[in-house]
Amino acid sequence: MSRRLKVVVAATLALVMTAAGLPADAAAGPRFNGGRVDGQDPYGEVIVGRGGIHIYLYGRRDDHHYVTVHYVTTFGNDVDLKAGPQASSAHDYVILGSIDRLTFCWATQDRTNTYRTCHKTKRLWK
Repeated sequence: MSRRLKVVVAATLALVMTAAGLPADAAAGPRFNGGRVDGQDPYGEVIVGRGGIHIYLYGRRDDHHYVTVHYVTTFGNDVDLKAGPQASSAHDYVILGSIDRLTFCWATQDRTNTYRTCHKTKRLWK
């Protein structure tokens, strides 16, 4: 689905929900309050914004490690976000739905292999 079509669908949904007298995010269900989700280690961290819409990935070190986060939205989209190997950050957001679960990983890469280690997958909604 193209980005423009996603924006049109989201705007139409918000208009319909408002006309029905419901808040525009009522169809999304329970909301995540935001905050640090994972990556409590020296390589980086993942922060999810309030409502599970925005996700921020931070690589903390200037070294040969890069950090990734794999997340799945409530609409079933699989997304990978990557930062590094220099200290850097990445940002992404969800237009329809919200982030449902995510896995934080860090990895090193040499000329022929990638060595990846991941934290346990976390669900944002209980």
